[in-house]
Amino acid sequence: NNPKARALRDAYQLKYGEDPITFAAHAYDAVYLISEALAATIIDDQIDTLKIRDWFYATKNWPGAVGPISIDVNGDPIIGESVKKITNGKLVDLGYYTP
Repeated sequence: NNPKARALRDAYQLKYGEDPITFAAHAYDAVYLISEALAATIIDDQIDTLKIRDWFYATKNWPGAVGPISIDVNGDPIIGESVKKITNGKLVDLGYYTP
């Protein structure tokens, strides 16, 4: 149901003929987060690393391919995880856990 995840998967499948590995979405989101941080903080070609840092710290529920991403006070990403189990040989979705 995630449009970014779907776009990433479709583009990857078109180019490589297979589904992307799990961490492809993490890399995809990292590139776009950095791109948005730079676009929002560079003024007149001046890079202010404190503004970039503050932009990341202010990130809450950014819509990523892995799901909503927030950045905590230590600069660490907070993302949820899809929880599944195998029952009678079938994958059963138990929901999405967000810390």
